[in-house]
Amino acid sequence: CVPALVSLLHEASDLASLRHGLSALTNLLVDEANHEQVLGQGGIAAVIVLSNHSSSEIREACALALFNFSRGSAAHERGVSASAIPAIIALSRLPEPRTRMRCAATLCKLAAVEANVSLMVNEGVVPAF
Repeated sequence: CVPALVSLLHEASDLASLRHGLSALTNLLVDEANHEQVLGQGGIAAVIVLSNHSSSEIREACALALFNFSRGSAAHERGVSASAIPAIIALSRLPEPRTRMRCAATLCKLAAVEANVSLMVNEGVVPAF
């Protein structure tokens, strides 16, 4: 299931497919047992790429997926934060209030790892909020 979703997120160009693929991936990320597989199959990398999408709906879905992922230990134990934090900070600068709230919560969770705090400061977390 995860490889198919990741392929969809990389290859789809229409909003409906992206929306449904992100929704399915986000639902998988609710359960921490799925985090390692999603990470290993490139799901988080796909979400990070899509976080720059022109659609606010897609960006909001990415913020939710990253929030769900940040709730688990895989986000803290691996070097994922180095690529996710800049994407989360960029999303936090968008005007959508739900996206900003999710990004703030995600950054708070990732800040539990001391090394992430300096990365957040270097990436401009303070001006973003």
